[in-house]
Amino acid sequence: MNDTDAAREAGYSEQSALSGKPMQSNAVQVAFLQLMEEACPDQLLVKKIREGLDAMETKIATFEGTISDSKDFISWSERRAYLELALKARRLITREPVEAGGMVNLIADL
Repeated sequence: MNDTDAAREAGYSEQSALSGKPMQSNAVQVAFLQLMEEACPDQLLVKKIREGLDAMETKIATFEGTISDSKDFISWSERRAYLELALKARRLITREPVEAGGMVNLIADL
């Protein structure tokens, strides 16, 4: 089944089905946002953002099969990805950030 036929089968209007981008009804969006709030209340979201902002990674060196050294580093990509996801969930950003530094500055401003 192609996208247009699938949209018709799912009950979308003919116009939405033909556009190739069926729109969710406002009721569905509201219900989804309510479920998001229940599953991830503001307190939990703030806690997870904080954890994401503190993400670290450990690099391990081995010599002849034995761990010889390890060092912790800031996990910039993990921090950026977690923060971006949380902000998109709250519709605080609607486009892809250009660089990680801009995202960090946005949070500092908030």
